Amino acid sequence: MCAILSLPGINSVKTDAAGESGLEDRRQARNRSLRLALMTTVIARMSGVLLQVVSLPIAAMQLGPAGFSIYAMLGSLLAAMTLSNLGIGRATTLHMSRALAIGEMRTSRELFLASLSVVLVIATSVSALAVLLILMTPLLPLVFAQHLEQLPAPVGPALFVCFVLLATQLLLVFEAAQLAQQRQHRLNIALGAGTFVAAVSVWLVANTSPSVLNILLAVHMPVIMVRAFNAAGVWIDISPRREDFVVAWTHMRDVLKDGLRFVSGTTVPNFLCHAFSVLAVGLFATPLASASFAAVMNAIILATSVNNLIVTPLSGAIPEAHQSGDYAWLRKAVIRMFGGSFVCGFFVFLVFAITGEPLFDLWYGGTLAPQGPELLGAGLYFLVLSIEVSNFTYLSNTGLLHGASRALLIKAICSAISVLVVAYFGHFSLVFWVLLANNIVFALIPHSVMTIAALRRNPVHEH
Repeated sequence: MCAILSLPGINSVKTDAAGESGLEDRRQARNRSLRLALMTTVIARMSGVLLQVVSLPIAAMQLGPAGFSIYAMLGSLLAAMTLSNLGIGRATTLHMSRALAIGEMRTSRELFLASLSVVLVIATSVSALAVLLILMTPLLPLVFAQHLEQLPAPVGPALFVCFVLLATQLLLVFEAAQLAQQRQHRLNIALGAGTFVAAVSVWLVANTSPSVLNILLAVHMPVIMVRAFNAAGVWIDISPRREDFVVAWTHMRDVLKDGLRFVSGTTVPNFLCHAFSVLAVGLFATPLASASFAAVMNAIILATSVNNLIVTPLSGAIPEAHQSGDYAWLRKAVIRMFGGSFVCGFFVFLVFAITGEPLFDLWYGGTLAPQGPELLGAGLYFLVLSIEVSNFTYLSNTGLLHGASRALLIKAICSAISVLVVAYFGHFSLVFWVLLANNIVFALIPHSVMTIAALRRNPVHEH
């Protein structure tokens, strides 16, 4: 049997007739895996925070408002192109977790290969199309029209973004499989090292040869390299067999179906609410206003990565616990997840509301100046978003993915329309308030009702 699929305490445990002994062993193994994941996730996420804390103000100061706007908008275009992954990574984690919970190791290998094949075809096609659009059409002058009076069209940086898309989409499949096996600590350790190297690289580049392309290279390449090394280890551990390749295609339909539900519930809303907002403001605002908004939105995304310290490790454990019928553990884990997300969200809200203006002034060396009303709206939006992420994590991993994704897609569409209207009329400080209102009405309220109802339906018996 493959080493990676013989997860200690999960796949190797044989339950007795009553199932109590096996359930307890699974619970203990799940808790051990989560403790490892949480401890190492702190290292990985804090390294990621360090990278953003270092790179964002450096980019703003060294590139100027126009250059930083292009830097931020290229990041948003990268986020737009990641829509092409169709949620395959999240679907891979969900299906592999369920297969591992009942010892279906061959099925897990087949699911991994099915997902990798789909992503390889899609990511290669989208990257190739993007390269053609960049080289053969006036796409870049159109998108960056507000900023090209001071800088040339960023052809080189845009082509590098295409490479980042292809590499990261393929790596996500390996990392999704690792999360399903509840071995995320291996990736976390690699990410911690890679992001530290990236932070040092950004500082060196900024002091020697600052440009949009060079900063992008410094930010992304060290992380991609360590992720590739980790992916090689995953492949060796899984060791797919020849017959797995033949049967893998039979799982593509299920992976694609749930992948599309995940993309409508996570990737599309994240893009329309965050990356699209940066693009919308960038299209209509001055370089300074656009750069200030991008700085606040990047802070929101950065804070979200901290909240993911709590949520992400559970994405592999929740479906396994649900499949195993361990509802007592599931209820406790969900309550703790919501509590942690609320504390994280409330802390960020207080920071934005009380110290937001001097904090951004210090962080960006006075080059950008987001104002109080915008920061207050951003803080409240993040508080609600943190709770909503926990809601969706629970619902999507316990058989309620379809309804949860539909609500988030409606929220995303309404948010995009509202943001575009507000940006068009120049009310940029209202963008976060618009996002907040849409999130409460279309996501937080319906999802909270669904979560409470689902928790009440699950029987809770301690074993």
